[in-house]
Amino acid sequence: MDNYNLIKDLQEEFVSDYQNIFKYMEAVVSSYFSNDIGGNWEFDFKEDRGYHKIYKQNWKANGIDIHFELSMNINSLISQKISFMLDIEGSKKKLFDAKYDNIFKNQLESNISKNGLKYRANKRRDTFAHKSYHILTKNLLKDETLFREQIVQMIKDFSFLIEPIDKAILEFSQDL
Repeated sequence: MDNYNLIKDLQEEFVSDYQNIFKYMEAVVSSYFSNDIGGNWEFDFKEDRGYHKIYKQNWKANGIDIHFELSMNINSLISQKISFMLDIEGSKKKLFDAKYDNIFKNQLESNISKNGLKYRANKRRDTFAHKSYHILTKNLLKDETLFREQIVQMIKDFSFLIEPIDKAILEFSQDL
């Protein structure tokens, strides 16, 4: 009871730190996708949940919901870890997977391996590719330039997937 106010202050500071990191990550991710990758990207970031989506509108059509997902919440500060993944969901996911999963795997296998991504290794059945990043360390968070570089590298690790997804979505919609 003697330390209640100190504990409360520390908890509030921890939440404030997370909010600042969250806003910074959201800004870097949306800026990089919009300005450096190009295209009509949409962002579904909400501070009070653990997953945040990045996608093109045409990636959510014809019963398919493909998106990059950033897994991060306040507890990520404790583990100092976030995850980035490509998820394929939707009512026609099985049909899409039956046609494209092996094609994607075979065409992209060398880049998946080279970039340290795990193919279908996540416990989530909708995750096509996944990688965890230990970038929420005190040293990285203190150096804004280095922290930004790590966030951008995370995106670059997955950016090779964009063009094949665009092609597959177009082909899939023409086949329906």
